[in-house]
Amino acid sequence: MKAARLLALLFITVAWMAGTGCSLVWPSYSNSPLPSQNPSLQGHRVSYVAVAKRENRVVGVLEVDTSQVHDLAPWGRHAADLCADWYPRIATQLGVAEVSSNRVITLYFHRRDGVANTDPKTGLISFSQAYVHGHTNDWGLVIHELVHTLQSYGTNETGYHGWLSEGIADYFRLALFEPDAPLPRLNPDTASHTNSYRTTATFLRWLVKTRDPDLIRKLNLAIRDGQYSPATIQTITGRTWDELWAEFMSAWRAKQVRF
Repeated sequence: MKAARLLALLFITVAWMAGTGCSLVWPSYSNSPLPSQNPSLQGHRVSYVAVAKRENRVVGVLEVDTSQVHDLAPWGRHAADLCADWYPRIATQLGVAEVSSNRVITLYFHRRDGVANTDPKTGLISFSQAYVHGHTNDWGLVIHELVHTLQSYGTNETGYHGWLSEGIADYFRLALFEPDAPLPRLNPDTASHTNSYRTTATFLRWLVKTRDPDLIRKLNLAIRDGQYSPATIQTITGRTWDELWAEFMSAWRAKQVRF
């Protein structure tokens, strides 16, 4: 009975701090860290919580679980604060500001190989300890994965949606978070708009600048609502993907692509 009351008190404390804009720092993993507030993530332990706000209203909770890799706790805290800052901005630009409210995103750090991956259904972003140790300044990766939690395409993310999903995530990284980063090297003879990640992101960035400043929101909502087809881009811009890519490559060859 006492344990149940204590657990309830802990959750009330977290909820109150979230409502006041505070972040919770649990002092040590030796002092029983908080259980995850995410109902889909039973067993996860949380050492830090940050909150995302829009107009003084809490719209998201960012948890950090470094119970498997304690030395990454400072990195995880900074990543959570970064997510709390960018969460409402990304949601607004994707056109999902309202439906994305009241979500719990968990940043989990593990010892397995890899880089990072996101399960948008549970709001779990997993980071590889080895990758973070070798790329301590790669905060753009955090932004990229955060975008995936807000896309939430579900079963609609298949086939051509995959390259577009990754391209949109990297668009936020390159166009908004790292706008001064060097452009990727593209070979006009071999590159394609479906190459995903930086290639697709740079292409989308050019389209936003030259065709439609609201392009990302329109594409995102079309995929999210299951309404996307290759013809969607023609409806928005008046050109097919292939036609737009040919124009982009022509500008690229002429070194006329500037952001």
